[in-house]
Amino acid sequence: MLGARCLEYLCEQGYSVVAVHAVEDRRGKNDAEETAKRYGLNITDYDGLVKAELDVFLSIYYLKKIKKDLLTDTLCVNLHSAKLPEYRGRNTFTHAIQNGEFTYTMTLHLMTEEFDDGDIIEERTFPIEFDDTCWTLYKKAQEVAFQMFKDTLPNILDGTFKTKKQEGKASYHDKTLDKELLMSMTPYEFYNKIRSLDFPPYEPAYLMVGGRKIHLKIVDYEPL
Repeated sequence: MLGARCLEYLCEQGYSVVAVHAVEDRRGKNDAEETAKRYGLNITDYDGLVKAELDVFLSIYYLKKIKKDLLTDTLCVNLHSAKLPEYRGRNTFTHAIQNGEFTYTMTLHLMTEEFDDGDIIEERTFPIEFDDTCWTLYKKAQEVAFQMFKDTLPNILDGTFKTKKQEGKASYHDKTLDKELLMSMTPYEFYNKIRSLDFPPYEPAYLMVGGRKIHLKIVDYEPL
């Protein structure tokens, strides 16, 4: 979704897109590849990216690890969907809400052979509202990230960007999520877990009652 949007922007602004490697998202869709086909771009795999001898490689939620064969002669920049180094890895929207964060940060950084490990080029921070779910936070983040991408792109392409080291305690989150609600949780923990896992069409948080799963979600309603 965001990758397709950024790719469309590059094409509409007349930038030279040499090759595109896009993979299916968790919905089983590949919006970036469909966009690449629409603009007649070269669709390739990772090896094709290496052979293309790129000047700049832009990663938008790219889930594969980059190796020396691409990093050696190519400027590789990644858009990461969280603050670094505190929120490396996956499902960062969920973890931020469950941790009771009041703000959220999207990050552009240089890529290394380690996931989410390079120097930071740009960060954009915005509030997490008390009624935000994982889904609404994700949608807000896409808008912030797209604007950051557009604002930073000229400096990335002409090499005038500046960087800073990642500071703070690094924490890596994998794709595994515990979705079970426990009655031992405080009301605040209970509420945060429900909204942190509200991201359709994926399974929401649940209570086990009599051996059955009872799913709970945040529902908009009109007050009486």
